[in-house]
Amino acid sequence: MCITGLLLYPTETAGGIKDGLLLTANNLIPSLFPFMVLSSYLVESSVSDVLAKITNRFSSKVFKTNGYGMCAVIMSFIGGYPIGAKITADFYKNGKLTKNQAQSLLLWSVNPGFAFVILAVGSFMYARIKIGIILYISLVISALITGLAVSFFTKRTYSPPVIIADENKKNLLVEAVNSSGKSMLTICGWVLIFSAAGALFSKILPPSGAIVFRALAEVTTGCRTAAEANLPLPITCGILGFGGFAVFFQITEYLQQCSLNPKLFFCTRLINGALAAFVCSELLKVFPEATPASTSVTINNVAFPLYHSVASAIILIFMLILLILEVDNKRKMC
Repeated sequence: MCITGLLLYPTETAGGIKDGLLLTANNLIPSLFPFMVLSSYLVESSVSDVLAKITNRFSSKVFKTNGYGMCAVIMSFIGGYPIGAKITADFYKNGKLTKNQAQSLLLWSVNPGFAFVILAVGSFMYARIKIGIILYISLVISALITGLAVSFFTKRTYSPPVIIADENKKNLLVEAVNSSGKSMLTICGWVLIFSAAGALFSKILPPSGAIVFRALAEVTTGCRTAAEANLPLPITCGILGFGGFAVFFQITEYLQQCSLNPKLFFCTRLINGALAAFVCSELLKVFPEATPASTSVTINNVAFPLYHSVASAIILIFMLILLILEVDNKRKMC
């Protein structure tokens, strides 16, 4: 179907690639690459060791992980989606996290950064920074609740000791830039693929179905689509909590490094998205003036009842779950 669409709609697909390039150049690289370099540097430097020592007792008792795990979660709230997963995988590779701890952390350390949520989504897309603050608080709460739930099913294991790194042994900044550059290329590649797919399916699917696909495919485009379509704010929060399929494929490498089952990760992301939407809806009861309510989606002055979009979303999610299960059924991961 996709190949046929590429042949029938090459102009639309090329336009999607162009939009993806603008997205990466204007938003993704400026906001993400510096944090990726910073996170790579922190993983190898003594700064992460100091933070791990400070947070070790709290994180061990509450989330059944050592202080390094809490560093990964904190950086995910600051830097954005791939940062937490990347740091978790790096800590596991360096022996600072056990396999069990790394797998548990990956289920709740993939979160949007505050700059993206508050500024890009709240201030720019919705033109109200208060909306961004409500979204961010909702996402932090939902991630912490997910972390508590995950820790309930996680066995307490021996935590590697905190050892201060010797920063004189290697050029940490050079290694941080090199590794971050490679990771950035992978991330941009997936954004371009899903930008092209979004443009293609917008041509093939009916308007309501196209809205749902764009909302689920790539998170920046999804939030922009939700804002333009005047969807209720909890739906936007759910999109941010889920993260989109582009994020899922961006961090597949880190899931493999920690031997985490992608199906478990994907289902946890769906739960986290639903939880984020619920928390946001509850916060809006306290701050009802933060966003206008809407029961319909309007694109190009054509109204579509919201329940059609919700039904399409449920069907599309179910189909994509089946697709991932089918693709992954021969891959053995624990």
